[in-house]
Amino acid sequence: MTYSCCPTDFIQQLTNKTNGLFSESSAKQIQKHVTSHRYFLGLKLKRQPSWCETVESYKNEVFFPIYTAIYSWDFDVSFPKEKKEVLYFKLATHLYFLRQSKPSITVKEASKNFCCMYGSNKRGKMLVNMLRKIS
Repeated sequence: MTYSCCPTDFIQQLTNKTNGLFSESSAKQIQKHVTSHRYFLGLKLKRQPSWCETVESYKNEVFFPIYTAIYSWDFDVSFPKEKKEVLYFKLATHLYFLRQSKPSITVKEASKNFCCMYGSNKRGKMLVNMLRKIS
């Protein structure tokens, strides 16, 4: 499936392809994420990226890795009652803040960290606390 380079069309296609995962207000929030991503991509490229470059980068570097993470077994166990739409934005925010101190952190690493810190899995929380005491 190819996606449109226009951010508005891209968001509409995502909404359709994810079986209604995102509400209209969430779709607008993703559109803001794409615009912010364009800014940071421009800093990385040292030039203003086109909307096609931005959408492609957002899809591959942000949206699909986070989407995949929230449908992983870890998230199902750690957040059994949480809506996937809410988890998407919580993980995106968590990733943003982790990258402030460690820019190279991957979505996979951030998702494991998120599950350990905020999930209902008590063993994960105990592990995080033990690691904090050691370091």
